[in-house]
Amino acid sequence: MIFPAHYFVIYLVADHAFVNNHTLDRQPFKKFLGHLLWSFLVVLAFTFDTLLKTTDRAVIFLSFAGLHLLMDWIRWRFHRNKIVELANLVIVFIYTLLFSSFLKRSYVSPEFSTYLLGMLIVTVGVTYLTRELTEPDRKDTVGISERLAIYIFAMAGRFEWVIISIIAGLVYRLIFEKRRDITWWLSPLVGALLSFLLFWLV
Repeated sequence: MIFPAHYFVIYLVADHAFVNNHTLDRQPFKKFLGHLLWSFLVVLAFTFDTLLKTTDRAVIFLSFAGLHLLMDWIRWRFHRNKIVELANLVIVFIYTLLFSSFLKRSYVSPEFSTYLLGMLIVTVGVTYLTRELTEPDRKDTVGISERLAIYIFAMAGRFEWVIISIIAGLVYRLIFEKRRDITWWLSPLVGALLSFLLFWLV
């Protein structure tokens, strides 16, 4: 299942990896402008060596960046988070189908982009799910770190370390976290299941 996953990676890095996706529509104007700049730089970082070589590829770059920024603006202006998330997924799926061949020789190789996509799904993807089920503004630093370790060890075939990571995460929560909720078991369970699935697919 290895393929140039750049468009999916761009979407997840720009709108999920370093920001709480649930708060994007509530950002002050200046912070929102900063997010737009960040999103454009993410698109540029993952495509500059392939999509800026020729005029026709530059059109692909500009159209994708423009659509992503437009979706961000619609989210911020009209507070339509879920609709924008769905639209973004449709856009990246279409661009991957039509234009991923241009990214095969990217410095971010298809193998590495697929690995990054899996990592983002297991970490920030699950965070999005847990925030949907609990509190939109909650922090998930522990959960992300826990699932990141699970994913890395699972993809390396070191399943004994996956178990150790799950136990270590539980021990950490028992010692340092006062709040007890479904994320205690949901985070490692979903992280492990997704990691094993991705290991099998890749």
